[in-house]
Amino acid sequence: MEALSYVQAAYALTGDPKFQAGLDQLRKWRYQTYVVRQKMTFPPDSIATWDDELAFWCYYTLISYAKNPELRSIYLRSLERSWEVLRMQQLPFFNFTYGALTGNDCEAPQAVQHLREWSLDLVNHNYRNSHRSDLAPQRGYLPYGGGTRAISPRESESKWGSRSALQYDGGENSQGVTPPIGWLEDYWMGRYYGFIEAPKTNDPEANSLPARAMKPHGAAPYSGPARPVGEGEK
Repeated sequence: MEALSYVQAAYALTGDPKFQAGLDQLRKWRYQTYVVRQKMTFPPDSIATWDDELAFWCYYTLISYAKNPELRSIYLRSLERSWEVLRMQQLPFFNFTYGALTGNDCEAPQAVQHLREWSLDLVNHNYRNSHRSDLAPQRGYLPYGGGTRAISPRESESKWGSRSALQYDGGENSQGVTPPIGWLEDYWMGRYYGFIEAPKTNDPEANSLPARAMKPHGAAPYSGPARPVGEGEK
């Protein structure tokens, strides 16, 4: 799937016939048919959350640039399947990607609620939820890839972009901090595609950044003696 995505992007950006030839070769090898079932669902222990994130990045390229109706239908079919497996986690990145590429309902309210419940201190406190008696799947969701129900960030910890909402226990004993990369990526993606509205306020400081003068970074320019002339440079 990544091979198709990379060659497709290269051809779309350059128009170089060699990349079109590469696409034709991959299609001859039937790479497009493997895309349909790219999302692994079994065994659960072999499912890697970062693979899901990589796949959804590829969907954007494949579906955006696909001109062939048959190929486009294959990629959309794959996206439908993958999102149906991941939908129970209510993660904004997957929901917003699905909505942006299909125009279908992507459960934006659930995704926004996930963002609202992020911890503000970003400290990885220990958490344990596996003992709870309310972990049955929510109505309308099926655990195709294992797990039972999504755990809110408020009940777990801040995570990177390639995260899972099905990790019930974890933490770093309050000795680690996770940067809010996942939150920022998802929030601004939602803003860009219109799933999240801009704040309604007349206060310019609430929805804009003040202009800042650019300052040079790094050490000051060298001002010492000139470099000695080498033997071969005389």
